[in-house]
Amino acid sequence: MKLGKILGAVGKTALSVLVPGSGQIIEAVNEFLPDDKKLDFGTATGEDVTRAINTQLSSADQVTILSREFDVEIVKEQEWTRRFEALNRADETGKSTRPQIAMMVAITVCVPVNALAIAIFIASLLNKTQMIESLNSSSKLILSLIVPLLYLLYAYFGMRRDEKKARYNLATDQASPLGAIGSVIGAFKK
Repeated sequence: MKLGKILGAVGKTALSVLVPGSGQIIEAVNEFLPDDKKLDFGTATGEDVTRAINTQLSSADQVTILSREFDVEIVKEQEWTRRFEALNRADETGKSTRPQIAMMVAITVCVPVNALAIAIFIASLLNKTQMIESLNSSSKLILSLIVPLLYLLYAYFGMRRDEKKARYNLATDQASPLGAIGSVIGAFKK
């Protein structure tokens, strides 16, 4: 992004608030300004920097400063990198306990389901209709044991997905998407 666009977008807002690495821009301008005209790092706005560049600097100095505008882009990329590194570190903290619990629940579900499938397969091969009927009559018991565990797995992966979305939205400075009820309430507020 060109320095002129950055300064125009910032406008009357302090450069340090909206532009990561803005200290480099102010420092570059201050190198060419007399001591009594130097800009303040914390309060200099986009308009202040633009005015200082246009009124206080020669054409050659303006070109020199404008050639340094890429440094701000590098700092911006470094900020993105830091955000995603922070997300990765946050993901590492939940890397042990929750997945182990999910794996135990998955095994607890898979063992009886596979045992039931094998029993039905063997009974049908051996033409044991009485065994198939007894398995059929116990299906409600088997389902009552397995369904809560399946719900726990579904809830775990659903919550994990929502948590990842929320972290991504936070990292990319996007608003979290509203649910159906939130969208309706938002429509009424407008």
